[in-house]
Amino acid sequence: MYTDEVKLSGENGLELLGYTVIASLDSKIEVTHAALLNLTTPLGFGSHAPPMVEPNTYIKRAMMAWLKELTQGGSAISLDDEEEGKKAKSLVRQIKTPDKQVIILALVKENINLEELGLEYLTNLRVFYVRPKPHTEEQGMLTLTLTPSGATDPRTYYPTAKEANLLDSLQRHVTYYQSVYKSLELRRMINEIIDGMQATNLRPNGGVMFVPSYKREELVRLKQLMEGLQAQTGGEKSSLLHIPIVDEENSKKQLAGATHDAFMQRVTAYKEAMTRFLAQHRKRGIRLDNMQARIAEYQEFKAQLEVYTGLLDVRLDEVRGEVDTLERQAQELIGLYAKSLTGGSDEDAPEGEAEEATV
Repeated sequence: MYTDEVKLSGENGLELLGYTVIASLDSKIEVTHAALLNLTTPLGFGSHAPPMVEPNTYIKRAMMAWLKELTQGGSAISLDDEEEGKKAKSLVRQIKTPDKQVIILALVKENINLEELGLEYLTNLRVFYVRPKPHTEEQGMLTLTLTPSGATDPRTYYPTAKEANLLDSLQRHVTYYQSVYKSLELRRMINEIIDGMQATNLRPNGGVMFVPSYKREELVRLKQLMEGLQAQTGGEKSSLLHIPIVDEENSKKQLAGATHDAFMQRVTAYKEAMTRFLAQHRKRGIRLDNMQARIAEYQEFKAQLEVYTGLLDVRLDEVRGEVDTLERQAQELIGLYAKSLTGGSDEDAPEGEAEEATV
């Protein structure tokens, strides 16, 4: 873990443009929902905590841990989603079913030698999970069968004694993983937090970000969060690099090129999405909340442009032309909202809803 303090601009006479930030999470990390909230909430990041993991994901994870437990020697199965930077072979697959309330999982026999692992008795394994009905106090129901493929109703199936023993051992893992986050969810959370620091991607494939110096306080809190994650199960190799970038001409030139390209890609993607949205709603107008959400996105782009223009001397004329286009689109949004008030449907413009919108 990189433990040096986040440098302060002006310290030792060096003014900083910002920081090159690289966050890395150990692929083996596992954090419970409660533990993550205890870490994030005091640091002001509680709203960034991921939603609870979906059943099809946590049951797959539970099955992998369960298979590892059952395997002779226990080390022949990897629980990692990735191995040496490449996607690991999937050992569990989901079987399609017309019943959307039921999840069916089976082993991918081509990717696992059950006999070699001493698991040949699982050849015909199928695991069923019946989702609870929404907005009820019902609990999900887990069951499994070792019988060859065929019609099985998990709601009425009665496991054999052997199946019942296996089901008990699998249920322990399901209970654990339904409230646990792994690196996939945590990585998304960390990226979302960094994006909120008006960060700019410095590498096409992501992972290397520039955070302006005035966001140092948030970066310090992120560092504390990463140190907390490092102390969690399997989190030992998690790290956060925050390399200070001195405010001098060469640094400005290099950063300006990288941030300009990244910013222009975002502007272009947003402009194209806005064009499609406007085309779809020209006839009937739009609701106030839709207009406000897109105006807020536009204002965020404009504010970020102003920050980077002053900080890095980016190519202002080129970017200004794109922002002018976005401003025209924003004005059209306001026009569509006004249209919905005068001629749109009641669904699009609730009666009495009239608020002034500015760009």
